[in-house]
Order: sequence, then structure tokens, then C-alpha cells
Amino acid sequence: MSQDWPVIFRASDMAEADIVVNWLAEHGIEAAVKDRFAAGTFEVSQIVAPYGIEVCTMNPTQTDDAKAALAEFLKNREMQANAKSTEPVFAECEECGKSSTYPGDVRGRVENCKHCDAYIDVPE
Repeated sequence: MSQDWPVIFRASDMAEADIVVNWLAEHGIEAAVKDRFAAGTFEVSQIVAPYGIEVCTMNPTQTDDAKAALAEFLKNREMQANAKSTEPVFAECEECGKSSTYPGDVRGRVENCKHCDAYIDVPE
């Protein structure tokens, strides 16, 4: 990939980089992962890209559009993450077999069963 193509995003891993490239493509912006071959040859991509895997626009005239689209992408991703964390989660107690509802902010924690007070793993 050309070194002059503008870097518009630094992904934490190759999967995130691919999601960004595909999302931009859906919005008519041609983008690619910089040095995909080199980054893909190591299990630990941080060896090759210590500051993240770079996503570049292949057409420099689309850089501003790509940055605006990425701002929307990141905002939507954050909103989805926040919505998921506030949705109630259901958990079934292994001791008494009853289900309880817990607030979304306790996902992944150990709580007490609301029926028998035993410990219960609240799912992610």
C-alpha cells in the first residue's frame, strides 16, 4: 500500500480494521488496511503496528468524508455499547432454579440471588 495514503483510523486489531474498511465501503469510501500483509503475518499485530493497525483512504480526496463517516461510526458504536450496558439482564440461579432480573451495569459480576441469596453469575 502506498505510504502517502492518509491514515484515518488506528484499529486495535485486524478484525476492527476490517469492520471499519467495510463500513466505509458501504458509505462509498474506498479504504484499506495499511501493510495488511505485514500485520497479518504476526499473531501479535502490535509488533508491526505498536500504535494500532492503520486504516487509510485510497483516495486522498475522500479523507474529509472518511473522517466524518468514522465520527458517525464511532458515535453509533459508543451508543450501542452504552445501550447494551443499561439494558436489564436475566440470570438463572443454579441453587434454586429461579430467574432474576439485574440492571445492565452489573453484567459479568457475581450478585446474590434475589430469591435464595446464593451467589449468581450475571451473564455478560
